[in-house]
Amino acid sequence: MKALAIPTMTSGLTAGLSVLFFVGLSRVYGDAVLGQIILVQAAVALVQVALVPSSWVYLLEGAGRVNLVRRYSEGQVVEWIGIAGGALVVAIASTVFGQRASGSFPLFLSLAIGASSSCLGYLRATASWRRYALWVLTPNLIRVPLVWGASTLVGAGVLPDLTDNRVAIVFIFFLVPDLVRLGCIYVPLALDNFRWPGIAKAAHAARAILRNWLFDLGSAVTDQADKLLVGALLGPHMLVAYFFARRMVVVTVMVIEPMYWEFYRAQAADSERTGPAAAWFKGLLAAILLWSATAAAIVIAIKTPSVASFVPIAIVSMLGPFLAVMLLDSLFAANRWSRYLAHATGRSTQLLVVRLSVFGVFTVMLALLAPIFPIWAVVLAMLAALGCETGYLTGLAQRAESA
Repeated sequence: MKALAIPTMTSGLTAGLSVLFFVGLSRVYGDAVLGQIILVQAAVALVQVALVPSSWVYLLEGAGRVNLVRRYSEGQVVEWIGIAGGALVVAIASTVFGQRASGSFPLFLSLAIGASSSCLGYLRATASWRRYALWVLTPNLIRVPLVWGASTLVGAGVLPDLTDNRVAIVFIFFLVPDLVRLGCIYVPLALDNFRWPGIAKAAHAARAILRNWLFDLGSAVTDQADKLLVGALLGPHMLVAYFFARRMVVVTVMVIEPMYWEFYRAQAADSERTGPAAAWFKGLLAAILLWSATAAAIVIAIKTPSVASFVPIAIVSMLGPFLAVMLLDSLFAANRWSRYLAHATGRSTQLLVVRLSVFGVFTVMLALLAPIFPIWAVVLAMLAALGCETGYLTGLAQRAESA
């Protein structure tokens, strides 16, 4: 029960805290600053996902402590190499793009720490639920009170006025909370369990880890690069509304992902005979139910005068497209089950091609529709992309069920 309940509860709470954090950031520093941070974060997230491979699936496939420690150590080495390469790319980009890339380096480090899937995978595989919860919750438990109390802290002289200093905003509100997580959980875990595997063994492990990385790379295109497109084609106001809609769906992703993790773990251990189509259906049902509850809560909040003032203006002014983006992105989240089926059947490369093609459909449709339907263009583009992806996954599920 804990294998599903604790990751679901902590991830859902983290998603809610994340929304509170970004709402607070918007209130304190304005939508213009928030929009700039969103764009830079999306850009460095592409670098992070492209160069820092995810190793948690590799860890979960290990049986026994000795094997788990070995895989954890190999995953750490692969991640460190990726982080070093990503840091170099971001540093060069910061020099080239100057002020437009302001804050990119601390944002990259923040994302790289949070994306340490070898640490998270080890805690999950060993059922270290207390440390797991602390790893997931700590940064936002620091960020939320910090940003909502920023005005008071500035007035008391504890925090300087950061209005015109985007680098300082990113460092204090993004990187520092992740450094706390790094020092409290990551470092002690590594000191206790890391064993240098050698370059040869790390390179051998990298081949298995990189198969799953292909999914993450394709997923990152839809999860990050779309923000760059929306901001460029539809402007910052729509970008903020789009960002918050997708941020709200993080609740759905973080609830569904543990379900799929547990499904994959059980399949790998050969203790679960549930077919992939059944797992996908459960994910779709959960996504729709979560969207319904979240959408109802947002509508009630907007209709409540004492709460409405805390809702970003971009959401209120574009409520219809906002809710529609939430629904479509929730269905995209449910399609994440494809990672496990593709990884298990050796179709990770094919899935990467499909995801890049789906993103191409989204890009073309958004570019064509933006001048005609500036408010609803992103909804229509997402609908077209979702239709293409769902069609592919339906065929994949049918072939898997008949095999």
